[in-house]
Amino acid sequence: MIPAKIDSQELDAFFRVLWRVKDNDGHLDYKGIWFDPSREESPDRRIGRTKILNAHKETLRRLRKSLEKCLYAEEKARHSSSPLKAGTDVNSLPFEVISRIFLLSSSVDRDATTLLHINNSHPKSLSHVSRRFRDIALQTPCLWNTVAAGQPLKETQTYLERSQSSPLIVISDDQSRSSLPIFMAAVLPHAHRWAELYITVYPTIFLNCVPLAELCGDIQLPMLTVLQHHSFVSRPDDEEWEDLFSCGWTMPQLASYTAFNVVPKFYNQCVGHVKHCEWHWENSALSDDDEIAVDLWNLLINLKAMSNIRNLSLQFRHVSPIDDFDDFGVFELPFVESFTLALEGGPEVEEKMKVLFHSLKLPNVIELSLELRLECCRTNGLPFDLDMPDGPVYFSNLRQLHYEDHTPFRTVQLESMLHRCKSLVEFKLHAPRINLFRQSGHDVWSSHLPLETLHLTHCDVVSPRDVRCLANNLKGGPVWATFQKLEIRQCKKLSETFFLAIEDELEGKLDWRTAAAEYI
Repeated sequence: MIPAKIDSQELDAFFRVLWRVKDNDGHLDYKGIWFDPSREESPDRRIGRTKILNAHKETLRRLRKSLEKCLYAEEKARHSSSPLKAGTDVNSLPFEVISRIFLLSSSVDRDATTLLHINNSHPKSLSHVSRRFRDIALQTPCLWNTVAAGQPLKETQTYLERSQSSPLIVISDDQSRSSLPIFMAAVLPHAHRWAELYITVYPTIFLNCVPLAELCGDIQLPMLTVLQHHSFVSRPDDEEWEDLFSCGWTMPQLASYTAFNVVPKFYNQCVGHVKHCEWHWENSALSDDDEIAVDLWNLLINLKAMSNIRNLSLQFRHVSPIDDFDDFGVFELPFVESFTLALEGGPEVEEKMKVLFHSLKLPNVIELSLELRLECCRTNGLPFDLDMPDGPVYFSNLRQLHYEDHTPFRTVQLESMLHRCKSLVEFKLHAPRINLFRQSGHDVWSSHLPLETLHLTHCDVVSPRDVRCLANNLKGGPVWATFQKLEIRQCKKLSETFFLAIEDELEGKLDWRTAAAEYI
């Protein structure tokens, strides 16, 4: 526990430091400010000088504790007396401001987890707060634009009416077999304003389920820009469920497609405009006895149909491909610029990915994000298997690389990988077990890379000595003038004391936060 009192002698010594700072016009870049003149020119008294510095440090710690307590009390008092919290001035805000607040408070991060449990009752709650809130909510059509199969029919009809002509978010995630046809009958007349469509299939509705494609028919969806398919069925290769997702809908504006544990069969005209595509397989949503099997062939066929993709994301978590052959031919997607790959599981995941890498070619990727959570690593092939000619991308073309590796006992030579990235401008490393440097040479950091930003997060084996070496190599290299930022976050071996000592050496280009600071 830090004491709440400063010794009078230590306080007097600290006052003398402040007077010397004042005499130095406030400048702190002169080490003599910390010592009385009799101590300054005494090199034989190093132990005593260190003792003096530690005493000043302890004084500052006690002052900081008092300051933090005072700040905390002021913040607490400010929040408790906030007029917005008290509710006295909310009604004085303009209509447009409150309406905007309503929309921001009801916005949803539309990832898979959120959508499975989405709650679109927020507009109703707002409309019941007060008469003015109700008036504003009823005059904000976009607030009512989300309809879900699980809500009562009357509520769906009310939302459709109050949303007026706003683009609709349609969520077909009902786990009961009976209400889906009723829901679709209500929303189909508004198909011309569907903007986002989310379809989820659960085991409870798998048997004797009316296919969604049959319910909708070959409808026109002129405003649809986002389509997501999500399956909790344990064997997505079975022909029984294909009609649940397969469709001939006309979607001329479709720009984003996401699929979880499913590979539907599309007509080419449905997905030719897609710019952003995500395909995820993971076994976490199923029981231990189930297994997700990935149909790599149909995946490649679908990707070929999406010939205009700019951003591609593939995730394979505890899954096993069902294909028995090792060569599918070459499938090239020339417009992809950003590629994200996440792998998690046993050695079979890494082995089967080599088959995919050999067939999928993304020659113009300039942004690569790679996440590895493999249980073990038989070789050091990944991430090197991603590089052309055998892999899907050219490392030499990469301008941004985000490499996250949680594989135990990993021995990847980071410098060997970076030596291939001759155009790299931004590098993000999140790797608890990977060293920045190998035993010999640090030339990749001093002369090879045209780096502008370097991010190190949770690099737990990186030591203060490593960072000093990195800083010296960067400063001594030819790109220091254009280098913008070294960002270091939550690296266990790097303390606040170290960062305070080194940050001036990096000329304002160091942005740091310790692991402990994340929890303050």
